[in-house]
Amino acid sequence: MMGSHPELAIFRRFGAMNVQSMLYLQAELVHLELQLREYARDDEQSRDPERRAFSLNWQKLSESTTNSDDKQWKTMLRIRETLKEYSKLIPEAKPQHIDKSRPGSITAEHVSEARPTQPSRSRVSRELDEISS
Repeated sequence: MMGSHPELAIFRRFGAMNVQSMLYLQAELVHLELQLREYARDDEQSRDPERRAFSLNWQKLSESTTNSDDKQWKTMLRIRETLKEYSKLIPEAKPQHIDKSRPGSITAEHVSEARPTQPSRSRVSRELDEISS
């Protein structure tokens, strides 16, 4: 039937796996963000004036691949790639219409979508302190 009527084709969206993939990507991004902050702090505290400029001058940072101090730049490139992948999944995770007049129409999925996805500053600071110690 689908061969003669392709407009009737139905494909599974794999919603639960998409959400799980997004959660893993979020966790990876949080980890990369912590690494980036650690490397930026190390560069800012360096005795090398060129490394101290990395956090303020993207061009110097991007040119850091010519020496051994390229951790911050490589981490930023990984963040870019991971963000691209994460951003592709966002349209798949758009919230469905919620009928507020029906009490049962709000599900745990809707509640989890409403939660902030960014960690609080205090948690990020604690994790950064743990990494650096």
